[in-house]
Amino acid sequence: MDLDHPLVSVHIVTYNQEAYVARAIEGALQQQTDFAVEIVVGEDCSQDGTRDIVWRYQREHPERMRVITSDHNVGALENSNRVLGVCRGKYIAICDGDDYWTDPCKLQKQVDFLEAHPEYGMCCHDVDVVCDGVARFCTFAEPPSGVFSFEDAVKRHFIPTPSLVWRHELMTAIPLWLKGCVSVDLFLELLLLDRKPGYYVHETMAVKVDNAGSVCRTPQARDETACLRRMYRKMDLVTEGRHREILRWKIAQLSLKLAGENLKLKRFSPFLKYTLDGLRSDPAVVWAVVRRRLRALLGAYPQ
Repeated sequence: MDLDHPLVSVHIVTYNQEAYVARAIEGALQQQTDFAVEIVVGEDCSQDGTRDIVWRYQREHPERMRVITSDHNVGALENSNRVLGVCRGKYIAICDGDDYWTDPCKLQKQVDFLEAHPEYGMCCHDVDVVCDGVARFCTFAEPPSGVFSFEDAVKRHFIPTPSLVWRHELMTAIPLWLKGCVSVDLFLELLLLDRKPGYYVHETMAVKVDNAGSVCRTPQARDETACLRRMYRKMDLVTEGRHREILRWKIAQLSLKLAGENLKLKRFSPFLKYTLDGLRSDPAVVWAVVRRRLRALLGAYPQ
């Protein structure tokens, strides 16, 4: 195998994950493939022992692993981009520093599929999800079988990040407009799906860890609904209206969620604003909710 020309680049980013990052690296090192694999780790100036662990693995496997770091913290998006910028593989395989792979044949299976099916841009699979140390399927919606589209991924979030392998040519850098979004992975996946459909394999080959320190559990995630709404609007612009119908449907859903939250807090001005935004985005969504609530209200009264 030509290690100077890897077929797959494993993209790992880590920050203050000394309790987890060794598992992520081990899962990549244990992959059994008939092609060359490089591991690129972006270490974002951690304050714990993460950097020492990463450098130890690099010294032990200098031919297979490279480390990208700096003397200051650059943030999650720039850290991901600087790793992606030096990846040499035809395919990119994602594994965040607190997740890990459990099947040593994972990359072989996914790359074999993508090599045989150039019409697909990505391949993903089932994962086990660990929430605060408890294993349960608690993060993702029920995934489809086989092929899936941009529209499918907008309707429900079913793509586990540590399962994702994509064609590098379709995404060589993460757009800067995603900075500050708590769901960068979701919009990266949508940008890929704008180019080519994906394929889902019902085989569990990784673990997604959702602990108190995870990005989706940080204080910044409290504004997630409003952030997602802004990002979907931007996605409509970036994709030049190619998916306008499904994106407006999603924006209307999020606008109604924000309207409901404000109504509960008796904030009537933003309630009206978000309700009107929902009507402008997709009136059918709003009227469906109104009809459903009227039926529930009428059903509460005796006939």
